[in-house]
Amino acid sequence: MIKNNPPSRKLLILLLLIGISSISISPILNKFSSAAPITIATYRMFWATLLTFFIARKGLEKIAHITRWEWFLLIVSGTALAVHFWSWIASLTMTSVAISTLLVSIHPIIVIPLSIFLFKERFDFRKIIGIVLVLVGSAGFMLINGRSDSLSILIESPTGSLSSALIGMLLAVLGAITIAVYLIIGRALRPRILTRTYTFIVYAIASAVLFSMMIFTPSREWLPDSIKLTDHLLFILMAIIPTLLGHSILNYLLQWIDASAISIATLGEPIIASFIAWFLFKEYLTFAELLLGMVILTGIILTEYASKKRMT
Repeated sequence: MIKNNPPSRKLLILLLLIGISSISISPILNKFSSAAPITIATYRMFWATLLTFFIARKGLEKIAHITRWEWFLLIVSGTALAVHFWSWIASLTMTSVAISTLLVSIHPIIVIPLSIFLFKERFDFRKIIGIVLVLVGSAGFMLINGRSDSLSILIESPTGSLSSALIGMLLAVLGAITIAVYLIIGRALRPRILTRTYTFIVYAIASAVLFSMMIFTPSREWLPDSIKLTDHLLFILMAIIPTLLGHSILNYLLQWIDASAISIATLGEPIIASFIAWFLFKEYLTFAELLLGMVILTGIILTEYASKKRMT
């Protein structure tokens, strides 16, 4: 167990705000890239791993103290992170930034019950109300955006095929499940492993998993000389802003803040990302979508207010 003096409450809140704001930039950068989803995810994690190595190299001798069980959890965590990035980035090519980020952010309905069961985090009935509001709001988004297109195809198509929009929403939900696994394992391991060591190992595993997925794709557009220079620059920005300044900061905070509280706080991402997309990509929200967004935001505020943090 790592013994560190906890940062001040104000510093923890500031870091949390920086982390959430940083990951909110991710869907915007992804939209600007013309590369395939698996290529974006792989190169993003490659650069993140490389940059993290230079930060973590002084603490890598601690790897020898990691147990077999901890290695198993690290591998599961890295694999979950890889699948999260791939599925979520793929969903952005099939549906809007608002819908994708809202659906990928339903992970608190997984993280909170598991946190209560595994880590004995304090339970408040208001959390349940907040979770229900988030779930209802997200389900409403799926119905509004799937009823006229995706769901009609399921009923009318003789092949029963899924439309691109519905597949995109399902991929976003898969991204929510895998990021929940990532957060829960991080909550379990962060008090035992240094932030820089934990982050480097998980990023390296995620990179290896993504690379293995990428090389088996039929296309060879993932080769470095086949990728536009602007995309390479976007990959580096993704590694620096949403990954190092976003996910890495959240990894650090997992030692001091409950996983459920961080999971809930990240639901601010779709709100920020959706408004940025509104101005940059003209992805306008309907009145119904705005109303459902308010339902989700109310659920976030209620659950965050009820969360019992371990801040000092």
